[in-house]
Amino acid sequence: MNANGSIQVDSHIYYIGQAYSGLAVLAQLDAQKAQLVVIGNGKVLKVCPLMGLYPNELPFTDYLERIKTEAHWIEQYHYWQWEQTGDLF
Repeated sequence: MNANGSIQVDSHIYYIGQAYSGLAVLAQLDAQKAQLVVIGNGKVLKVCPLMGLYPNELPFTDYLERIKTEAHWIEQYHYWQWEQTGDLF
């Protein structure tokens, strides 16, 4: 949990609450309900609807193109980060 009380899952930011800032949490996926369950200190802190879902099933070729594009941008981001910091992933 970062300082403003949010977590990042993939490229999506979920605001949990400033009161939980710095707390170690578990983000558990409830796929059937399309929810992210955030747990801290042994209790459910918040249940959030999943972000970034597609409304319908994707044909495999469309899915493949989307993940290839995503992988490309992740690689670009890591390269940019490496240039800025010198840290290799």
